Amino acid sequence: VLAWAAPDLARRVRYMGGNLMGKCAAAFARGGHFDAKLMDKLAASAYQRFDILNAPQSIDVLWSLATFRHMHEEFIEAVAESAAEDIGQHSPADIVRLAWSVARLGYQDERLNEAIRKATTWKIKELTPREIGQVVQSFEQLDTSPSQSFCKFASRRVVSETGGFDAQAIGALTLACGPMQAT
Repeated sequence: VLAWAAPDLARRVRYMGGNLMGKCAAAFARGGHFDAKLMDKLAASAYQRFDILNAPQSIDVLWSLATFRHMHEEFIEAVAESAAEDIGQHSPADIVRLAWSVARLGYQDERLNEAIRKATTWKIKELTPREIGQVVQSFEQLDTSPSQSFCKFASRRVVSETGGFDAQAIGALTLACGPMQAT
């Protein structure tokens, strides 16, 4: 169905609102169907009409591009600039998806990395164990590290919520933050 719909959607993308753009991009990513022409048009349209997208919609499009490792530099820069300015307003899930997306694409922006570092520290209590592991892995891919406060709170959560953290998340935290000590 996605392969059949892609050419028609690529022709109509410039008429989509922000919500439909985000949902369309996410549907193709979740369905595992890559269509380069559609992804190019979605990213270009999202960039040209960035003002109609809210944060979750722009992150949906970015996440979809990252799922396929499909780079659209101008759109990524627009998302990074916007997110760096107002990341505190994003939901924990959007922050995690943003961190994962920029890491997967290898996009380096120190201002955005710092904003993600601060936001994950502020919202660590709202992150699931899986999301904490994803954030740490994203920092590792970006060759940066989480804040000391993030590590401290994550360490406490690992000790108090042992059933929620898998071995991979604990290993990633240990590598990023050093030995886990609940202090």
